[in-house]
Amino acid sequence: MPARVRLRVLGVRTQVNTSVRYLALACLVAVMAIASSASAGPYVAVQCAPHLGAGQGGFHFSRNSQDFHRVRACGMGEGLGVTHERSRTGAGGYGAWVAEPPPGTNFIRGRLMARGRSVGAYQPRLLLVPRRGAASSIGSPRRRFRTFEWRAGRPVDRLVARLTCTRRTDRCRRTDEPRISIKRARFHLFDISPPTVTGVGGALFGASVQRGTQALTVRARDAGSGVRLVLVRANHKLIDSVGSSCDIGAQQLALGLSPCPNSVHSGISVNTVLPGFHEGQNSITVCAHDYADASPNERCAGRRIRVDNDCPISDLTPKLRANFAFASGSKVKRVKFGHRPRVVGRFARPLGAPGQGALVCVSQRPALTNSTERLVGSPLRTDARGRISARLPTGPSRVVYLTYWRGPERVVSRAIHLRVKPKLGLRVRPRGRLHNGQTMILRARLRGPFDGHREIRFLAKPPGGHWVPFSTHFVKRTNRHGVTRVSHTFRHVSGTQTFRFKARVPHQAGYPYLAGHSHVHRKAVTAGPG
Repeated sequence: MPARVRLRVLGVRTQVNTSVRYLALACLVAVMAIASSASAGPYVAVQCAPHLGAGQGGFHFSRNSQDFHRVRACGMGEGLGVTHERSRTGAGGYGAWVAEPPPGTNFIRGRLMARGRSVGAYQPRLLLVPRRGAASSIGSPRRRFRTFEWRAGRPVDRLVARLTCTRRTDRCRRTDEPRISIKRARFHLFDISPPTVTGVGGALFGASVQRGTQALTVRARDAGSGVRLVLVRANHKLIDSVGSSCDIGAQQLALGLSPCPNSVHSGISVNTVLPGFHEGQNSITVCAHDYADASPNERCAGRRIRVDNDCPISDLTPKLRANFAFASGSKVKRVKFGHRPRVVGRFARPLGAPGQGALVCVSQRPALTNSTERLVGSPLRTDARGRISARLPTGPSRVVYLTYWRGPERVVSRAIHLRVKPKLGLRVRPRGRLHNGQTMILRARLRGPFDGHREIRFLAKPPGGHWVPFSTHFVKRTNRHGVTRVSHTFRHVSGTQTFRFKARVPHQAGYPYLAGHSHVHRKAVTAGPG
C-alpha cells in the first residue's frame, strides 16, 4: 500500500506559478513510484460526461435527511445534483453524490466541474475523504460551473459532492434555493490488486495425453478495474487470447470506475498441432490482465499436458486394458550408459482375453521438463497373446510411453521410467611417478547427449584420508564438447605417497542422468626427482 503522506488539494483551476507546478509534478512522480513498487496499474475513468459516452455509474446518492433530493441529468448536460425542499432541516443534515474507488484501487488525482448555491447555513462542498483521518475540502462551488482539480498522496476512500446544513444545534431555515451539481468527473486510479485465475480446466486436461483440438476453460476474477484480457501460452509462446467486453471510450478512457467484468468464464479451442506445441510434455500458462493504460497487473496459472499426434488411431478399437514394464517386470529401471533395455506391453480385454490386433506405439522423451517425445520405431500390432515388445535405443534417462488410441478422445496410455548412469572418463597427465614441483593435470570428459556446460567436481584422496576437493578450483564446467580440466602442483610431499583421484558429476538441472563418477586413478608422488 502507498505510504501515508499529506493530502494536497489543488483547488479551482487558476494560473499556477512554476514552482507550484514542479511541486505538484514531484508529488505525482512520488506517488507513481510508490504504486509501481506494488505492481499497480494506472488507468483513467470518466463519469457523467455525455460527450464521451459516460454515465453516472461510479456515483451513488446518499443522504441522512428526507429534505434532500437527487437530480440525475447527466444525459442532458446538467450533471448530478442535490436539491433541498422548502423545509427546515436539522443540524448536520445532508444530501450527497459519492464516488468510491473499486476494491483494490486508489484514487490518485482527478478533476470535475461543479456549481452550487449556498443559502444561510446550507453550504455546497466538494470533499476528499481518506480511509483514515478527516475529510479535506476541494472547494465550494458557486453559481456557474467551474473546474476543480485535486491530487492525493495517500489512499482516498471517497470523492463527495455534498449539500449540508452546517449548523451544529439549531435547524437551518426553510428554503428550496440551496443546491449543488457536478459533471464531467475524471478520475486517475491505480489498481493495486492483481487479478486471480480461479480455474483452468476443460477437455484439454481431461486425459493423460491429448491430440488434435481440445477445449480449454478459464475462470478469472479481479475486484478492481476488472478482467480485460485472458492470454493462453504454450511453452511460453502466445497461442490465443480472449478479450472481455469492457466499457471503454475514446482515447482509452474507461467509462466506469470498474470498466471490465469483475469475473469472466471463457472457453477456448486449443489446437495441439499448431506451432507452439510439440510432441511430449508441454506447459500451458493461462494469464489474466486487469484494465490499465500501459502496465496492467498480470497473474498466471500453469498446467502441463502430454501431446501425442504422431501415434495413429488404431483401425481395430476394442476396449482394452494395458500393462507396460521392462522385460524384468519393473516399472523403474537403472542401467549403465549405453545399455538398451527391452520393454514389454500386454493388452487384454475386460474379461481377460488377449487384445490381439490393436495398433499401438512405444515412444520416449528425455527426463526433462517440456522435453520432446519421439516414437521408438514404427507403430506395433499386438500379437495373438496381446503382446508387443521393443528394444530402446541408447540415450539419457527418459520416460517411456505405451499408447493405444481408440479414437480422437479415447486413449489408453502407460508410462515407465528409465534411469541412466552417466559415462564420465578421467585422464591423468603426465604418466608415471611425480615429485614435488611437478604439475598434474586431470582431464574429464562426459559422453552422450547433454554433455556441454555441465558441472564436474574433481576429488582427491590422500593416503589414510578422505575424499576432499582436488584443488581450490575443483568445481568446473565442461565445454561444448563435454571436456574440462583442472591442474595442481605438488609441494611439501615427504617420502613417497600414493594419492587417488576421481571426477564426479552431481545431479543438476537440465542434465537427464543420474549422479555418477569416473574410475579412480592412483598416482605416486615423491619428495624429489626419482
